[in-house]
Amino acid sequence: MLGVCGYIPYKMGPAVAAVQVVAADLLSWIAAAFCMELQRQLKRGLAAGYVDLEENSQHLKGRLMVTKHLQYNATDKSRAYCSFNERTPAIPLNFVFLKPW
Repeated sequence: MLGVCGYIPYKMGPAVAAVQVVAADLLSWIAAAFCMELQRQLKRGLAAGYVDLEENSQHLKGRLMVTKHLQYNATDKSRAYCSFNERTPAIPLNFVFLKPW
C-alpha cells in the first residue's frame, strides 16, 4: 500500500531480513514487512508535499496567469489571478496514516 502511494520505494533490506519466514507464508511475510515500514514512517512523522493552486486574490503569489487574469479581472484592478505551489500534508501517503473525516 505504501509503495502504491509512490512516496516509499519498496526494497529488500536489513529490516526485511529480520522477518522470520521459515514457517510463515508469503502473505504473513509481506504483512510483517509492511508493518515495519509503516512503523518507520510513523516515527518520522507526517509527510508533506506540494500541490499546484490557482487563486484570484488581492496579493500576487507565484506566477501571474495573464489570460485568466484578463478574463476574471478586466474591471477590477486590485485583484490578481495567480498560480503557485503550496506545501500541504494532504497527500495520498498521509491517507494511509490518518482517517479523513
